[in-house]
Amino acid sequence: MSAAQIFYAVRAAAPTSNPFVAIAYTLHGSFYPNMSTFFMRSISVLHGLYALQTVLLLAALAVRYRRTPGDVWVFKSVSTPRGTYFVPHFAVAWQLSTLGFLIILQPYLVMTTEHAYGNDWRGYLGGRTMGFLPAWLSTWLALWSLTVAVCLPRATGRRQTGLSFFSSPTFINTHFIGGVILCCTSIIAPSILCARLYDQAVDAYRVSRTMLLGAAPGFANMTSAEVDSALAKAVPIVDRMLEKADQLELSFKASWWM
Repeated sequence: MSAAQIFYAVRAAAPTSNPFVAIAYTLHGSFYPNMSTFFMRSISVLHGLYALQTVLLLAALAVRYRRTPGDVWVFKSVSTPRGTYFVPHFAVAWQLSTLGFLIILQPYLVMTTEHAYGNDWRGYLGGRTMGFLPAWLSTWLALWSLTVAVCLPRATGRRQTGLSFFSSPTFINTHFIGGVILCCTSIIAPSILCARLYDQAVDAYRVSRTMLLGAAPGFANMTSAEVDSALAKAVPIVDRMLEKADQLELSFKASWWM
């Protein structure tokens, strides 16, 4: 649907109302739907819950360090007759990844609250899509740690039975390190692209809103031709907003399909 079609539909639905206000309200609703009171309260509850989880994870890391200082590491190398494995410390890596996830979620919840009130931070959509990256990393590190735990006894045993290329340090290190780089890139790059498209759509919306609401007070003294002329000035801006929104939808679907 084009801007001209939206303008026509809004004016046809309420022919006696101020078209500038009615159209601005319609555009606002397309970006910022009304949120329930329960939703707004749940955000405050989540703030407290995530803060508590962050404190508990930091306390767990502190206790681990005080009891066994040498056991707080993320990666280490283990030499075997077949080569060197890079081993992630699953417990520590999982805790650090979860901490990253919780820390990212705090500003995201603030952005979500602001969005519900009709205000946007730059990169709002990028925060939504990249916020779950640490959670994915913790799962990947768990698989990495489990794979090395299965292969390491075979590679260090006397007989070294059941060994293959797929259990070799070369394959496992390359597979998991390459997976981290590839998957992080495939999440971060589309998130940045989608965030830019969303920001451009919001910028166009704000310009059109300013134009429409700026013309609204003089509606009573305008002729029909003057109203049409004033609305026509906002059409290309709204069309740009709709174009960016369509590109965003396609990019978002394509990025998550990848």
